[in-house]
Amino acid sequence: MGSFDAKIVIFLIFVISLSLTYGNPFSKEDYPNDYYNDAEYYNDEYIYDDNKNESNEIRDADGNKETIVKRNPKFVSTPKTIMVNEGDTIKLPCTVDKLENFVIIWKKGSGILAVGDKPFDGKDARIKIESSTNGNRLVISLADFSDEGEYTCQLSALKTVELKHSVRVRVQPQIESVPKSGNIKVEAGQPVELACKVLKGSPIPEVTWRRQERPMPSGEQSITGLSVTYPKTNRHHSGIYSCSADNGWGTPATATIRLDVQHKPEIEQEETFIHSRDGDEVEITCTIHASPLADVEWYKNGQLLDPKNNVITKRGNRHSLLLQKIGETDTHGKYQCRAVNQFGEAMALTEVSGKAAPANFKSLPMGQGLTTYNLEWVVTSSSDVSEFKVEYREDSEGKSWKEVVAKVDKVEHESYAGEVTLEKLRPATRYVARVAAKNSYGYSSFSKNFDFSTYNDEIEEKKEAKQVKEFGKEIQSQPKHEKSISGAGSMHLSHSFGLFLSILLFLCIH
Repeated sequence: MGSFDAKIVIFLIFVISLSLTYGNPFSKEDYPNDYYNDAEYYNDEYIYDDNKNESNEIRDADGNKETIVKRNPKFVSTPKTIMVNEGDTIKLPCTVDKLENFVIIWKKGSGILAVGDKPFDGKDARIKIESSTNGNRLVISLADFSDEGEYTCQLSALKTVELKHSVRVRVQPQIESVPKSGNIKVEAGQPVELACKVLKGSPIPEVTWRRQERPMPSGEQSITGLSVTYPKTNRHHSGIYSCSADNGWGTPATATIRLDVQHKPEIEQEETFIHSRDGDEVEITCTIHASPLADVEWYKNGQLLDPKNNVITKRGNRHSLLLQKIGETDTHGKYQCRAVNQFGEAMALTEVSGKAAPANFKSLPMGQGLTTYNLEWVVTSSSDVSEFKVEYREDSEGKSWKEVVAKVDKVEHESYAGEVTLEKLRPATRYVARVAAKNSYGYSSFSKNFDFSTYNDEIEEKKEAKQVKEFGKEIQSQPKHEKSISGAGSMHLSHSFGLFLSILLFLCIH
């Protein structure tokens, strides 16, 4: 057994000694890399002739000794890609590790701009060369679009070396509305295209649309593009639009378009019923939208009012009629504002009265009883309300009104409440009701119809089913949390199991 171990030791010693002596002791890899990079610094293609010039000297025509530089310089400056605004100054560096007697040549494309520290062509006074240690800098003032391009810094070495810079000149954008006047008129219902034309700008500017004082008709604050189209217009498309061209030069260039969508008058009322007391001063207002502008007239109970005998004012599109000496019998009534232009007309009515204001209903749309319904409401009145008149009927054609009288409760200053229980109604049936109030000026006009119904099982069941369904969706949408085994835990378990198998194998062998 000992003899066998000795043989193994001798064999290992032999293998180790063989590996130490194997290979070429004079290979390239044993020498520093600098010995094999001379081509980067030396490119001496000069052929020496021992019979002609043993001293390796070169002299010019006058016999002066010239020095041969046998090294290619390295650039310290890095290639640049720059963008300057039109009118700014372009500055491009060219610096090497050791300039010595090399000459720097600046080019744009194939054309020479400067040699050494002097411009090659003195015609362009904008071009200057600024000297620096081991290099210089090309300076071009008042840059314009023609200065855009590729610039090369070149050295007159044995092997030509060069550094390239890329220059882009940003040109201030100019934009113009289409049409140039900036005014567009269309009739309501017709399509319209708002457009602007970019006259100048580099890089190509982005065009953004906005509307003064309001969002765009489609709801956005701004829209990007050369044009905006609306297939069908209405008065809400009218306005002043601006198109802005921006390419980063500075303040964007802007043009405006005034869009006038012509249409018949439309009237907005602040109030349709004005409740007044004796001695009050009342102003009736109509806001009129029309293009072209509408002629406006005021009427009382169908009779035209003379502007000379009435206080009629206008502020923008807001037209007002001022009523004084409220309390006189000839002041209360129904007033109309009428607006007319070439596309049509519109009228709006406002009632001024000392009678109670229309009822404001407080009841739920569906009652709790099968054959009864509790109706509640509130009215405003400057004088005491003494009685309520209630009318109701089924909500179907041919049904007649039924009338009941309700009690009055004063709830606060100038506010009166009424309540009545309607009986002998049909189950699951729709009804309508209206209310009039009586004060010192008499009965008011009936209110607008109020829709209600007696209790309906089917409607209630559908409502409950819908609530349950929505609740179920909320439960399902909540995130689920499940237990999981981490990756680290799994790896630890696998490693332990593998170790156990190794030990078991070892025990089986031995």
